Amino acid sequence: MNQNKINPRSLIINKFLFTFGYLFIYLISFILLLKVLKEQKDANSLFIENKTYLALTIFFLIASMIAFTSFFIIRFTVNKKTGYKYSKKELIYVSITIILLFLSYVMSIIVISSIYFIKSNILAFIISILVIQIIFGIISSILEGLTRIKEQHMINSAWDEVEPKTNLKNKSQTKPKEDKMMDLKKSGKYVNPFKDGEKEND
Repeated sequence: MNQNKINPRSLIINKFLFTFGYLFIYLISFILLLKVLKEQKDANSLFIENKTYLALTIFFLIASMIAFTSFFIIRFTVNKKTGYKYSKKELIYVSITIILLFLSYVMSIIVISSIYFIKSNILAFIISILVIQIIFGIISSILEGLTRIKEQHMINSAWDEVEPKTNLKNKSQTKPKEDKMMDLKKSGKYVNPFKDGEKEND
């Protein structure tokens, strides 16, 4: 178990990746919601062109995938180093999280392409999708946190044991100059250059 090499901050960074991954998913639906509201309010105005909308939403989709890919790589790497074995309940939580994430991506793809095949009741449709995605995101975040509690406790405990030892080692290696001089005086090896100068003057 290589707990000594795991910094607890890596799991905090990973949590941010998880959060940003879902935020990008929300943005895909939110942009369409703004587009529909603006264009329904004024039929002659165009909030954003379809090509620009597609480019923007596809960018957010790819950014979300990169964030979640990085999240899972770090998560499984940390788990491999700790050697922590998930319980059956935790494995269920992980499975549900992955399923909800997959469904959120499916809904995002439907949202991106909906401007071409949904002509009526699109406002109700997009609001429903956005609400469901937010609920999925909240549930996934809670479940991800539950699967991380025990493993993070192990990492924190191991880090707390290593940190004091490292500090003590650094202190012993960087001994103050005054302490070194005292040691030299006690051993009789210390020579005061000013005294030598005084003797020469005499």
